[in-house]
Amino acid sequence: MSLESGHHQVVVYGAQSTFQSPGQFFRDLWRDIRDSRKLATMLAIRDLKAQYRQSIFGVLWLLIPPIAWTVGLTVLRQNDLATIGDFTTNVAKNPAYILISMALWQMFVEALRGPMSAFSSNRGILTKVCFPREALIVAHLVKMSVTIGIQFLLIAVACIVYQLPVTWTAAFLPVAIFLLAMLGTVAGLFLAPVGLLYKDIANAMQYIVMAGMIVTPVIFTMPDPSNDGWWALVVRWNPATPMLVTARELATGQALTLLPEFFLVSVLTMVFSVAGFALLRASMPIVIERWSA
Repeated sequence: MSLESGHHQVVVYGAQSTFQSPGQFFRDLWRDIRDSRKLATMLAIRDLKAQYRQSIFGVLWLLIPPIAWTVGLTVLRQNDLATIGDFTTNVAKNPAYILISMALWQMFVEALRGPMSAFSSNRGILTKVCFPREALIVAHLVKMSVTIGIQFLLIAVACIVYQLPVTWTAAFLPVAIFLLAMLGTVAGLFLAPVGLLYKDIANAMQYIVMAGMIVTPVIFTMPDPSNDGWWALVVRWNPATPMLVTARELATGQALTLLPEFFLVSVLTMVFSVAGFALLRASMPIVIERWSA
């Protein structure tokens, strides 16, 4: 609970359940999210400056990974060293599809890692200063908007250079990209409480990302369940699949093949975002107590 003492707010943590008064809990949660916008913006600007202060390439590091993947996969394919699922019957345009897919996947991965990284990098402040913890997640979303803007520019350049068809549905691409990033953030919110207490999650994150690429059609087309068996079913039931595929189809002017699944996952993402914020808010006193011990 919170008590006002002069100009300072004193927060007292007791043994009673956080969810004993759900209405008050969610009102406090919404209030802290709403009131943390200014602080979140300041934290985001600080982090962005620190991230690229000692870097020669700066924000170009957001573009280098998808471009490097595209060059590498294209070379492997052209020399028959790897078989990559066709995105289009026009093989000459496949590099554009790979580039767009890798840019979208990088956004998702950055969003997935964001919540745990935001709290880990501010561990010293969290154990000494009382402020709305949700500000760190809002700051993460502000930084994600910068990432999305830069990656969106890369996607636009790829569409122009490779002369990909642009239809009226491309107007919904920013919404699809935002929902893809939100899906990654929500997944990160659920991983963060355990990951902040135990390093296993952080150590396993690179393997989680690698496994994710195997079951998400980033560099391959949707598999056929009749031919590919259980693997095709895992790919289809992967919540990241309809989000990434739909965003790619919007960017490249293709027919939307997973629209019902996209809407379903979008609704679930918004619902679980509330649950994710609630879980993180309820678990942070325990995490900070462990950190301070």
